[in-house]
Amino acid sequence: MIETLVRQDIESLRFAQPYVPKKYLNLSQNEPIRKIIGDKYSAKYIGPHYYELKNKLAEFFGLKQENFTITNGANHGIDVCCRCFLGPGDCSALYDPTYGPYYMIPRINGKDVVRFQLDENFEPDWQQFKDSNAKMVFIANPGNPTGNLLSLKKIEEGLETGKVVVVDEAYAEFTDVTAIDLIGNYENLVVLRTFSKVWALPGARVGYIVANEKTSDYLELSHIPYHMANPSLKLAYDVIDHKEDMERLVKETVNIREDLRIGLQALGLYVYPSYTNFLLVKFPEQINANTIFQKLCENDICVNNVSGQAGIENCLRISVGLQEENAMFLAVLKKLLETHI
Repeated sequence: MIETLVRQDIESLRFAQPYVPKKYLNLSQNEPIRKIIGDKYSAKYIGPHYYELKNKLAEFFGLKQENFTITNGANHGIDVCCRCFLGPGDCSALYDPTYGPYYMIPRINGKDVVRFQLDENFEPDWQQFKDSNAKMVFIANPGNPTGNLLSLKKIEEGLETGKVVVVDEAYAEFTDVTAIDLIGNYENLVVLRTFSKVWALPGARVGYIVANEKTSDYLELSHIPYHMANPSLKLAYDVIDHKEDMERLVKETVNIREDLRIGLQALGLYVYPSYTNFLLVKFPEQINANTIFQKLCENDICVNNVSGQAGIENCLRISVGLQEENAMFLAVLKKLLETHI
């Protein structure tokens, strides 16, 4: 089924690249004979398929290495999906309010984007996608900047359209829901993951795509060879062994998030439920979120101003910081609200 959804010319991109075991004398890649700085690890190519990290991820999830495509962060995963599925004349879709790169990256690829609106519960009406000419849709779960969580049943409703559904799970470790559980049943499902959030490696720029083996084969054809940096790969490979540390970080973040939520509610603000490491905050009609944003900047505090997006007007998105950072933010915000700007 998936072969009917990928670009028609995708097979022309297939090339033979044998796996070279470490024990081999490898004189095939034109590598330097010695390092200048760094270590031996950074003076050798890894890839282009990154089997070591794939195998580590496969062990972690109980899947096969064939289910994974390694990406240069989740944004690169969005780009890989565009390159894999969108041929001449094809377009993708999104549901506002959502993550900006779902629009930006397809447009960079020269593709149109069909925009729909989430309902009042921040859930998609999949019939709109089904009836459109869009071939693929991007949706974050948990949502960004909304922070809400869709059920697997809701995700399956989208998959039943027969079109490609890309589920971005950047914050999935904050929940017990993952569309990865569905990849065995749906070739048209693509799940994006990242090491930038709960694994605490945003600067390393490492992500991965999880999909049906057949789908992953096509995704693997859709990125440039050798797109990953060795030090980043090593960091990602090593951090997977720190699952307990990751789980402690998630728990700590959730606890601090709840303290921040309570602090914001005490100021009379509406705080949307969140399954992430941020909070979406709605300000009363008499207080302009744009003004609050500007005043916070004047006090050397930066938050995300999402107030211009339909469905979340007059809202700001607040990332969870350390306790002392959140206390500083709340103190400044309280003073601003007391003076009514």
